[in-house]
Amino acid sequence: RRYIPAFILLVIFIVVSHILIGKVLNDNEELAKVINISGKQRMLSQRLIIVAQNYYEDFSQKEPFVKTLREIKKSHKYLMSLHLTPEIDNFYFNPDSGLDKHLKSYLQHFDNLLVLYNPIFIKQARNDSLAILKHLDQAVKLYEKVAEKKLYETAQFEYYLMLGTLLILLLEVLFIF
Repeated sequence: RRYIPAFILLVIFIVVSHILIGKVLNDNEELAKVINISGKQRMLSQRLIIVAQNYYEDFSQKEPFVKTLREIKKSHKYLMSLHLTPEIDNFYFNPDSGLDKHLKSYLQHFDNLLVLYNPIFIKQARNDSLAILKHLDQAVKLYEKVAEKKLYETAQFEYYLMLGTLLILLLEVLFIF
């Protein structure tokens, strides 16, 4: 009778450990994807100016310009759908200084260029590019901070789970076996 509860406790701890490892791997993959997309947005924000200039100088360069614009919008839409922390939500959605507002304003210059084909929009985008780059860089740092915090919390939980498992094993050895 004593072996059955001991065995069940061990199985429970092993299953919980396995689930935890799966969760850590899944969280790492998701957060790595988010950090990668966020970092890619920095690059795309600067690439847009180059491909916009190329498009203005040579109309046949429209496809790379439209493709880059579509890609940054798609990335932004994905990042906006995530709600990882209130701090990140505030960073994106703050009515006065939110990244969403600034990035949409920045991308509007390129949409205007597509419609009106006027170089003033490239100049306006260049003027806004440094500010948007700083915002995007800050977003990457916020996502990295979230990833580090989640990894730390998971590592702490895993540590306590290991201590609990060892304690249960010790108690089983002393009182059952």
